[in-house]
Amino acid sequence: MDKRRITLKTSLSILSNEQLWQILNTPKDQMVYDGANYSDGKFCPLAVGLGLTSAVDDADCVRQIQSFGIKNPRNMHGVPGDFYRQDRHKDLITVVQELLSERQESL
Repeated sequence: MDKRRITLKTSLSILSNEQLWQILNTPKDQMVYDGANYSDGKFCPLAVGLGLTSAVDDADCVRQIQSFGIKNPRNMHGVPGDFYRQDRHKDLITVVQELLSERQESL
């Protein structure tokens, strides 16, 4: 499996089902997908799932994410692979739905 897919899935797996649904329910154009965790009022999927609603800048967003015990909120940076490069929103939704489905199956 692509290392980028594994990294994204591992990162999002810390979120609850409700937090994953928050990502699914956030419009595509209201999230940032690469290069920053926060930009122009938009948050990365992890920050969206965590429920962040305000940040001064990207560094502030990173600090807020880290306050949840997440050491490296930019864990996709430098990971080799093809996943989450072309249509990042589609790939994100695929991983979120996969996580929710796996959790449902384990009940």
